[in-house]
Amino acid sequence: MPDRESDPEALRLELRPLLAAALTTCVAALFNRFPLTYSDSGNYLDNAIDLIHLKKPWFFFRPLAYGAFLTPFATPFTIWLLPLAQGLLVAVAIRLTSGKVIPRQTVGTNMTAKQISDWTNS
Repeated sequence: MPDRESDPEALRLELRPLLAAALTTCVAALFNRFPLTYSDSGNYLDNAIDLIHLKKPWFFFRPLAYGAFLTPFATPFTIWLLPLAQGLLVAVAIRLTSGKVIPRQTVGTNMTAKQISDWTNS
């Protein structure tokens, strides 16, 4: 496997599926014409806005860490980047966990039915 730092093309090839997955998660936001996909996201944004204005956030109902993560997205313009950021986090988490569960050398489009059968039955 090429060194990521010495080969920018290899890094680009690794990032491409992550960005595609992140953009795919934006479909719900674009379809709804509203950037928030969950009904309780507004409460988290309230905590983020309170943190920005140095007010005491209401942390009894919502975890404060996620509100802190949302602070860059707590404006009318940057809120549309929120589904992209969340999608990128999910894509990276899936990539990291699938690398632990599925051996990397067996993942690919060239797997035969026998290889898939052998791998799933092992």
